[in-house]
Amino acid sequence: MRPILAITIYAKSNMDRWKIDVALAELSQLDKTFSHRTDPESGHVVVAGEGERQLRQLIDRVLHDTAVTAELSEPQVIYYESIRAEAQAEGRYIRPSNYAQVRILIEPRSRDEGYEFSNELGDNRLPAPFLHAIDQGIQDAMLGGVLAGNELVGIKATLLDASFHETNSNEMSFKIAASMALKEAARRAKPVLLEPLMSVEISYPEQVMGAIIQDLNHRQGRVEGMKTVNDIHLIEATVPLRTMLHYEADIQSFLQTHVTCIMQFKRYEASPLKLP
Repeated sequence: MRPILAITIYAKSNMDRWKIDVALAELSQLDKTFSHRTDPESGHVVVAGEGERQLRQLIDRVLHDTAVTAELSEPQVIYYESIRAEAQAEGRYIRPSNYAQVRILIEPRSRDEGYEFSNELGDNRLPAPFLHAIDQGIQDAMLGGVLAGNELVGIKATLLDASFHETNSNEMSFKIAASMALKEAARRAKPVLLEPLMSVEISYPEQVMGAIIQDLNHRQGRVEGMKTVNDIHLIEATVPLRTMLHYEADIQSFLQTHVTCIMQFKRYEASPLKLP
């Protein structure tokens, strides 16, 4: 499962950031449900995972074990990008001492299948290090999509053509050319922003049913079922995660009654959000 939420840890010093990073690296060997990275601009550690409760428990453990005091960001929903059509594009990187030309085809895949690279040139048309560099250049470019800079997922890339110069070609040139080709092909392939949807089960007093449904509609949710189990009233719905952060606290404050909510990740789906 891909991470759906991220929290940034604002440590007070470089030493504290180092302690947090080391502790997370050790935990990640045992727990594969989260990932962490250092933001290249701020230098702060960002932890991503499957839900807010998981992330807060994990971060609390790390801060306790390292005896570090830090502030935390609000949870940030993780978006991805994908494509809805096939497209071809060429990337050319030509300089006085660099030469690489690459043409690729990209096709949409199931988002669960991930990335695939295919070579239609045959084994002898291009030196193996250049072929590897093309594959790597495509994957590097997929880390920042063409809509809002989110990671591109669910793509098959096929190398259709490539040319090199006996003395001026190198691996870096082919990585750059492949990256250029991927970006241009993605712009032509009907790119789409993906957001996480959650399966939601809400239990509530019967007298607030109408308000619960109205609130779910406001949160762009889709009610998919209603039932009563042992005198407990339940609504089942599919709702974008971005509208459900802090849901229990917000809805209980609004209705002044006890409401519980169980959320599980369901799938990523095209988002209606308007991008600038």
